[in-house]
Amino acid sequence: MTQYELHQCLVEYASGVWGDEDLTNGISVLRSTNFKNDGRLDLSKRTYRNIPVDVKKKKILKPKDILLEKSGGSPKQPVGRVCYFDDEEPHMCGNFIAFLRVDTNICLPRYLFWVLHNLYKRGSTLQLQKQTTGIRNLDYKRYLKQKITLPSLKEEQQRIVEILDRAE
Repeated sequence: MTQYELHQCLVEYASGVWGDEDLTNGISVLRSTNFKNDGRLDLSKRTYRNIPVDVKKKKILKPKDILLEKSGGSPKQPVGRVCYFDDEEPHMCGNFIAFLRVDTNICLPRYLFWVLHNLYKRGSTLQLQKQTTGIRNLDYKRYLKQKITLPSLKEEQQRIVEILDRAE
C-alpha cells in the first residue's frame, strides 16, 4: 500500500467551461444536474454551449475521466459528488464541475473513482465545503491534497473494482 495526495494520482485536472447557449452548433456541456448519486451520469438532460475551438481541444472529456462537482449542493446533498465518465461522444463539463484525468501508471481510473465516491458517501467532503450566498463551494485545493492509499496497481485494484462494479 502506498499513500499519495490525490493530485499526484492525476495527469491532468481542470475546471469546466461556460459559454452562450447554442442548440444548433454547440457542444454538450455536462452539469451537476447530470450527476446521479450513484456515480453515474444521466445524459438525457443536456445543454449545448458555444465553446471556442482552442478551449475544446484542452478540455474535451475523455473516457475514464472522473467528474467532480465543485459548486452547488444543498444541506442534504453536499458538494463533492463524483461521476465516472465513459461516453464516447464529445462532451465538456460546466464551470461548476472539474474533470480529473487519472495517471494510469499509478492507479486505475475506475478504482480512483470508487475511492472518491466512497469518501463522498462517508461525508469527507463536508469539511471541505464553504458556503457563500446561496451556494456551496468545494475547497478544490484541499480536495486535491487529500491522502489516497492505493494497493498494488494491477491485481488488487482490479479485483476491488470488479467487486464494487458487480455490487453496483
